Amino acid sequence: SKIFDTIAKTYQAYEHFLLVQAKRIFPVSDFVREQFPYRFWAKSQVVPNAVWERQITTRRQPAKPNFLFVGSLDRTHAWKGLELIIKAIAELRERHSVQATLTIMGDGNDRARYEQLVAGLGLQKAVMLTGNLSGAKKEAAFKDAYALVMYPTSANDAFPTVMLEAWARAVPVVSAAIGPMPSLINDKQDGLLVVPHSVNALATALYEATQMSSPARHVITANAGKRVREHYTWERQAERVDSLVREAL
Repeated sequence: SKIFDTIAKTYQAYEHFLLVQAKRIFPVSDFVREQFPYRFWAKSQVVPNAVWERQITTRRQPAKPNFLFVGSLDRTHAWKGLELIIKAIAELRERHSVQATLTIMGDGNDRARYEQLVAGLGLQKAVMLTGNLSGAKKEAAFKDAYALVMYPTSANDAFPTVMLEAWARAVPVVSAAIGPMPSLINDKQDGLLVVPHSVNALATALYEATQMSSPARHVITANAGKRVREHYTWERQAERVDSLVREAL
């Protein structure tokens, strides 16, 4: 619409103004940095998202294929691909005869549409919408998760913190190979990448995840946990940002 186009152009102009005025720019990923005009690269330094070191833990991998989605259910966040994930769970159960379940952690003004989709596919017993969770309930959802599924349909997510939350808790991540994700996940080493925009491809990837041996899953979660500990803790980032800011002053 004309209104949306006007808002988008206004935002782009304001963003350009900020980039020009800034002494230093701290994008959260190389992917974001590469979206800037080349003339801004010299004053940009990637400072990724992070989690607290105390959140990094190990766990006994669950046997039941209960997948987890975490994100807003607002209409403006439809690009996170939850509709495709729900359909992939249905295909996984029907085509591969895997009694997989899906826990959806989040809430928003489009929740009713997702509930209707779940009912229409006959998944009422297989898909649970928990609303927003925190504290012990959130930890329990991650603990029970066979894998976190991220299947965005666009490159809107510059660096999803939920991926780090999963990695820190020894939860494997299955993600669409879109936007920054191929630069953040090493396929079959610390996560699984999937062709985007395809229910069939996602269902196949989820099936392959359920067939993965325990040693293979352990390698993926161990590699992911090591990456978080070495590169993505707030303790490390605080030191780095402090140093970069002092350089800019």
